[in-house]
Amino acid sequence: MRPAVPCRHAAKSPRARSVLLTSPLPPARPPAAAGSPDSARGWDPARGDVKRALPGYRRLWSSLHQRAHAPRLSAVRMLSSPLRRCLLTNKVLPCDMMVRFELTRPPSPGARLVLQPSRILHPRFEDRPSRQGSTGKAMWVTCWADAVTALAQKGSYKRLHSSAVMPPPSAVAAHVHSLLARRVTHEADLLAERVKAWPAAWVAGALKAPVRRVKEFEIDKALRQMEEAGRRVLGVLDLSPHVPAAISDGADGPHPPPARFASTIALPPSHPVARHYRLSTFLSGVVLPPSASTSPTGEPQPPAAHLLAATRAPLDALLALLERRLSRLDAGAGAPSSSEGDLYVLSAPSPSPASSAEAAAAQRQAEDLVPLLVALERCRLWSGEGWQAEDD
Repeated sequence: MRPAVPCRHAAKSPRARSVLLTSPLPPARPPAAAGSPDSARGWDPARGDVKRALPGYRRLWSSLHQRAHAPRLSAVRMLSSPLRRCLLTNKVLPCDMMVRFELTRPPSPGARLVLQPSRILHPRFEDRPSRQGSTGKAMWVTCWADAVTALAQKGSYKRLHSSAVMPPPSAVAAHVHSLLARRVTHEADLLAERVKAWPAAWVAGALKAPVRRVKEFEIDKALRQMEEAGRRVLGVLDLSPHVPAAISDGADGPHPPPARFASTIALPPSHPVARHYRLSTFLSGVVLPPSASTSPTGEPQPPAAHLLAATRAPLDALLALLERRLSRLDAGAGAPSSSEGDLYVLSAPSPSPASSAEAAAAQRQAEDLVPLLVALERCRLWSGEGWQAEDD
């Protein structure tokens, strides 16, 4: 009789493991002394130390690991997306936290393969010419603007093809910046379409509307009203025009810090974390192709103003439709506020013990808002704010 051999489980493929879902995290090493071999220094492509090119690398993973346990629907959706390995850092991340680059073949014969970002726009709004010339070879990179510069310096994309070339890092970063900004506009349009198809019983009053437009000084009052009505705030989309920061009178005086794209909203501890997204901050310096910058009036507009107006239009049309629907109900139901503010509060029913039908309806209403929040979170990652600790 053969002796019993202990069963050994097959090693799990590295592709199926994510640093976000491993517990516990290894303790972070203390910062090295200045002048030591491990101290922070300039990144050398020959040395291949890519992680050193990404500041706050260990804090990045600690922040994401803590965020994985936060009961935010957008975080759950992003963390549950398929895992991919970053070609730059060799780390496994959900693909919603990364940017896909694909090798494309120019139409001219004999031209070299070009690396271009792909699958950032919603498939419904993606240009057909952008899908032509695809070779099917792609890679994934951490969703961060500075990662594009590191990718170009190291030349890791040549693993896909030895003759591959990459446009200047500034051009690639501007391209991805434009695509992420346009994706927010697309998701706002799709959100309005989904809410318009809701049953009338889901929006039986002004406080039951998933989108509410308020002014800046009304935001605290609106948040209290939603909490009393059993609503949970998922986020606030700020579509106010960009106002340049004031510069001190002295030539050598201190300049104010740049405005942040997203900040945490003060909510009760029992509520999930929600953020205030200032879209105009992210749109600063955005560049649009001619096909995406046409306005209904035919007059040229700055790219930032065009995207703000394109994001605002479907949300305002949705609020007008809900107002007309509620006006046909009894007078006690009320209608959504006709405020002319620039803040759009996104909310969903709070989870509570209820019948299966009511729980399913509440879950459906919340899930319809998640794609817009995910698009905003991807912009936050691209700006670098999403890779910082929550208290930074």
